[in-house]
Amino acid sequence: MMGMHGMMKPLFVFAGVCCFAARDEGCDATLEESSLKGAGPCTKAGVEQLSDPQTRALMKCFHECAAGYHLETGKGNDALAVPERKTCNSQYWKVTCDSVLLKCSKPFAEFPNSCSGVVRANGSPLYIAFYSYCAPDWWGWGYKHVLHTSIVLGKGNVCAATYNFNTEKGSCLGLVEGKTCDKAVHPIQPPLPSGLPYPYFPPPGEEDSWRSWLFDPDHPYRFALLAGLLIPAIFVCACLCICRCRTKYRQNLRELEEVEIPIRVNRS
Repeated sequence: MMGMHGMMKPLFVFAGVCCFAARDEGCDATLEESSLKGAGPCTKAGVEQLSDPQTRALMKCFHECAAGYHLETGKGNDALAVPERKTCNSQYWKVTCDSVLLKCSKPFAEFPNSCSGVVRANGSPLYIAFYSYCAPDWWGWGYKHVLHTSIVLGKGNVCAATYNFNTEKGSCLGLVEGKTCDKAVHPIQPPLPSGLPYPYFPPPGEEDSWRSWLFDPDHPYRFALLAGLLIPAIFVCACLCICRCRTKYRQNLRELEEVEIPIRVNRS
């Protein structure tokens, strides 16, 4: 167990964190737990279902370390994600939540923007991306700023979540307090870390793609989705109307027959 302790501490190892000068740009980002999506350890419920107790403790610490960050600018297109929590204690080891060096598509204060970095859990790389963009709100009445994260645990296993952000200390990947969206602004691809098991980062919001496609007037597949929804709806409505008309016709026919029968009886 001592050997395991030495191997596992710290849980998250971040290389190349250095030389951050201007820190006048930044924000506090807090994970919105209800937004967690993905298979297996992507959610807290999935972590509890892990059979191996050490893996379960490992992923619990990952969730604790990722619960809140201070995102700040660096030199050029570099940025830094500093965890609010410094350590995570479990029955197996004490984990240090270190900062994550991020490479961004644009300078930190520009919008839309995206950044990516790599952390390691038990020697395995986890690829993390942050995105800032504008998306339709749930009902499609307007647009909202989004600070999204995607975490690639491995091929075919991608976690997704959104962060609430406070930009009182500056901006957050171009997101500024008080500014609103008047149209959808799609997320852009972050720089690709070495070893990423995809040719690109899976784009954010895939789990809600039908909503974003439907309410985004600039989305290329919007009309295809509308047609896919409206045509079956029209067909169902037509079938219901036909059935209702047939039922009404049969009811009227029975009423006529009930009137004719007494008349025939009286004439006889």
